[in-house]
Formats: sequence, structure tokens, C-alpha cells
Amino acid sequence: MKNVRNYWILSGIIIFFNIVAYVFIEGNTLLIISDLLPVVCAALSIMGVASVIYYLKTFDITKKVWLLMLIGLVFNFIAELLYFVFEVIQQRNMDDFFPSYADPFWIIGFVFFFASIISMIIYYLRSGMPHGKTQIYLIIIFSTIVLAILETNFLLLPIARDPETSFAQKAVSLFYPITDISIVCLSLIAMYIVNQFSKRLFSMPWILIALGYLFFTVSDLFYSYLSWQDEYSAGNIFDIGWNAGYLLIGLAGIYQFNLMKKIKEER
Repeated sequence: MKNVRNYWILSGIIIFFNIVAYVFIEGNTLLIISDLLPVVCAALSIMGVASVIYYLKTFDITKKVWLLMLIGLVFNFIAELLYFVFEVIQQRNMDDFFPSYADPFWIIGFVFFFASIISMIIYYLRSGMPHGKTQIYLIIIFSTIVLAILETNFLLLPIARDPETSFAQKAVSLFYPITDISIVCLSLIAMYIVNQFSKRLFSMPWILIALGYLFFTVSDLFYSYLSWQDEYSAGNIFDIGWNAGYLLIGLAGIYQFNLMKKIKEER
């Protein structure tokens, strides 16, 4: 479990540095740090998930699920890198370029994340393995619906009705919150399913994935709202949510790698 401990330590250092930067650093230096850290965190996430793909020799459902997630992360990495190039290297004012050329890559990445979780849930539900109580699924779905209603009333409808917001801006601003909350719901369901197994190691990867997507959701909600209000700028404290989300998903990959290694050693 040494690699897990090292990844936890590295993630803690990155997030601590992130917080310190937002509190004490200003101007162009903060802009560079704010745009560069998501690129670094996305790369670390890819490395964590790629370790699972590398370890799995047979293309089974497990490899399919993690491969879809890896592809989504690669698209996100490209998006983060493009955003960094546009804003830091080319020094563009990204408030004037929303949606930017990076947004299609984020959107495609979400599609692969969604496909990954759906594939996992369908497999477990069809496998005949224990998948818990129906009441828990209903609670998760009901809670998601309540959050979706609140989100719609306080964020989505005002954006959709704003006559000064272009169609493209509305579409992208609405896409992220709607997709995020759907993925969080599915992640919680997946987490609950694998939590039926007695060993904590089985459920830990999906606990971390659910938390990672939850961090994405919170940051995307703030981003959509502030962008709509023309108040978003790099260096907002909520940007940490994206970095934490990437790191947690990468950590999930490390846990999954250790799980498969342990199972192989016990055989």
C-alpha cells in the first residue's frame, strides 16, 4: 500500500499549496498556478487510472469501465492544457471566449465518464451478485431529484431566460450542472452496490470516484453561476474542487490496482 500512501501525501501537498496560493498570491502568478495545477492533477489522475489498464491483461468489464474513464480523463487533460495555453501563453481574456475551444473536450470527457459508470452499474445489476436494498436506490434518486429541482430554480432557469446570454453560452453553462448531478447520482449508486461486498478494499475505489465527481459538481456549479454573472476569474477558491476531483479519481485507480494485485496474490 506504499503507492497509496505516497499518492495521498502528494495530493495533500498539492491541495495545501493550492490553498496557500489562493490566499497569499495575486496577479499573473496566481493565474499561472491556477491554470497549471488542473493540468498537473489531470495528468496524475491519468497515471493512476492507467495503472489499472496496464495491469489488466484481459479485456473484461473491469477493463472496459476503467478504459472508458481513462479516455474521459484524457479528454479532460487536453481541455485543461488548451485552457492553460489560451489564458497563460496566448494571454487571452477567457471571459471573452466562453465557450472556449477547451469546452468540447470537457463535454466529450463527461460522455465517457457517464458511459463508464453506466457500464459498471449494468454489469453488477445483471451479474446476480448482491446489490442492496431498493429503498437506498430510491433515496439516492429522490435526493438527486430534489437537488436537481433546486439547481433548476436557482441557476438553470435564470441562465436559460437571460436574453443577454447567447445560445452557445446557455448550452454549455447548462450542460455542466445537469451532467454533473447525473454522474454524481450514478456514482453514489455504484458506490452503494460495491459497498455490499464485505471487504472495504472493494468499495474504496468507487467511494473516491463518487467524491471526485462531487467535487467536480460543486466547482462546475460555481463556475456556471459566476460565468453567467461575468464574475469568474482564474484563482477562485472553488477551483480547488476540480483539482481535488482529479486527484481522488487518480487515487481510486491506485486503490483498484492494489485490489487486483491483492486478489491475484491470494489465488
